[in-house]
Amino acid sequence: MATDPLTGLFPDCLPSSRNPVDERIGLFAAVDSSRFAPCALPRLCHYESFWVAETDGYPQAALSTFQCSAGRRANVAEAQSAVRRDLGWTEKDLEASSNRMAPLWACFLPDVGADWGIENIATRPESRRLGLVSVLLDQAIREGRERACKLVQTTTYIGNSAVHAALAKAGFQVSEERLREETMAALGTAGFVRFLRALS
Repeated sequence: MATDPLTGLFPDCLPSSRNPVDERIGLFAAVDSSRFAPCALPRLCHYESFWVAETDGYPQAALSTFQCSAGRRANVAEAQSAVRRDLGWTEKDLEASSNRMAPLWACFLPDVGADWGIENIATRPESRRLGLVSVLLDQAIREGRERACKLVQTTTYIGNSAVHAALAKAGFQVSEERLREETMAALGTAGFVRFLRALS
C-alpha cells in the first residue's frame, strides 16, 4: 500500500526519475506560482494551505485546506500545461506521463458540490495514535465555517483505516468510492474513497 504521496501517488506525472522527489516538488512549486495559480484553487501544495501539528518544535502531522471553486480542475490543468511547456516537456514526455497517470485519473471522483476541501492528511509513523490528526481536522472544520462554507469533502485511499477512523470521529461519512484493478497495480491501493461532512 502506497503511503507517501510524493513516492506513491505522483511519481509518474514526471517524464524522468533522475531525482524524483526533487523533481516533483519543483513541478508542484512551479504550478503553484504560475500565472494561472491565483485563479486556480486549490493550491494544494502551497505552504499557506497547510495546518501543521508539532511536538517539541518538530512537525508531526499535517493537512491542507482549500476553498472549492467552479472550474478549479480546469484552471489547475491549465497551470500544469503552462509549466510543462516552460520546462520543455516534449510530446513524448507528455504522452508517457498521461499513460502512467491513467490509473489515478480513472479513480478520480466527480464533484458533489462541496465548497470546502481537506487533503494531504499525514502523520509521521512515530506520532500516530496521539490524536494529532483529530486536532487538525477540528481546526480545518473551524476554518471552513469561518469562510461560510457549507459542505467539506476529503478523499483518501481505500484501506487507509487510520485516516478513516479519524474522519469518522470528526463527523465525516463515506459518500462514494471508486475501485480499479489498474490502480492497485500502479499505486498499491484499490482506489479512492470520499468522505463528506456538513459545516452548517
